[in-house]
Amino acid sequence: MDSNEPHHAWHVINYIAAAPRRSDMIRRAVDDYNRRHPADDGRPALDLFAPTFVEAVKRDGAVRLVERPLTFHYIFLRGDLRHLKDFCTTVPGCSFVLSHLGVTSGRYLTVSDAEMASFRIIARAYGNRLPYLPAAEAGLVKGDEVEVVSGPFAGLRGTFMSRRGTSDGHVVIAVDQALATIAYDIKSDNIRILRFSPDSRRAYDQLDAYLPRLLAAYSRSQSEPLEQSEQSDIRSNSNNSNSSTSSHNSNSSSSSTNSNRLLPPELLAPIITFVRRFGRTETTHLKIDAKLQALLLASATLLGDEETGRRASDRLARALPGVTNPATLALIHLLRAYADSPADPTLSPHLTAGRTLLPRLTPAPGASTSAARRILLTAYSRL
Repeated sequence: MDSNEPHHAWHVINYIAAAPRRSDMIRRAVDDYNRRHPADDGRPALDLFAPTFVEAVKRDGAVRLVERPLTFHYIFLRGDLRHLKDFCTTVPGCSFVLSHLGVTSGRYLTVSDAEMASFRIIARAYGNRLPYLPAAEAGLVKGDEVEVVSGPFAGLRGTFMSRRGTSDGHVVIAVDQALATIAYDIKSDNIRILRFSPDSRRAYDQLDAYLPRLLAAYSRSQSEPLEQSEQSDIRSNSNNSNSSTSSHNSNSSSSSTNSNRLLPPELLAPIITFVRRFGRTETTHLKIDAKLQALLLASATLLGDEETGRRASDRLARALPGVTNPATLALIHLLRAYADSPADPTLSPHLTAGRTLLPRLTPAPGASTSAARRILLTAYSRL
């Protein structure tokens, strides 16, 4: 066996058929090979995944999948390397695709089981078709590592490409320069962030965009405090990973006697979505992680989600020593004050500590300041 070549891995095979019905031909060839060469454990020697690769073309604002039979030739075969080599030498039109990932990856391009699972999810959603992303575009993909948690692409993991002007986007799975595929039009509410993009600005933008919604929810909850039974209703919703705005509406209507005291769906849904999207996000950037965990702590407190709250509190304690920016520290103190005393954050010593930082944040007369800082200063002025 070749050095560094994975045993029983999914290999990417270039298959150029002599006839148009290539999928039927390759399936017959694999079935015939498995009959003649049974594996040692009695299972088929080779497993085949042969989707139709298509090109995505935008027409009139809509994405259409167009087959290019003379351009995309890949199939996927899994089996012992000796069987794969034997198959490729005996079946006309088959050849290995070489890897460009370095010496340690092996000579031939392979796909991990996790990547193959994502490929199958996309192909299933598109009728056994895989949208092919050209190497030039795949190399430019930069975004958060995500998992789709609901909808037809549930279970898919890849890189999230947000669409300009919207929080929705596409999910890309790139194996190497030679192979990448994409799932189009994924709703942001249907994903959770596994790891932030190396581009820290995008992470800041996402966290800053959420803060006003969280503050609005706390403002409403303080004006109309929630009873214990109402907190249980909210916690039940927050623990349902597939909850939607419609379920929040039904929750509110089912508690009609207290509906004016429950957080309305437009305030509750963004908080549940945030906890679901970012509750397990990893990042090596201490300032981003501290800010994220403070937001999660305050959100989990409002939802009554004790597990997420404990996890966020522990991670915040680890990340906080690396934070020196006064604006970030003031925000963290504010959010910890809400978590300490949701009904009246002025009772928390964290609010006092945060106020001591405000003179360093207040702009000079006529000087401009960021929207995030204005929101922070306004929040303190209202308490």
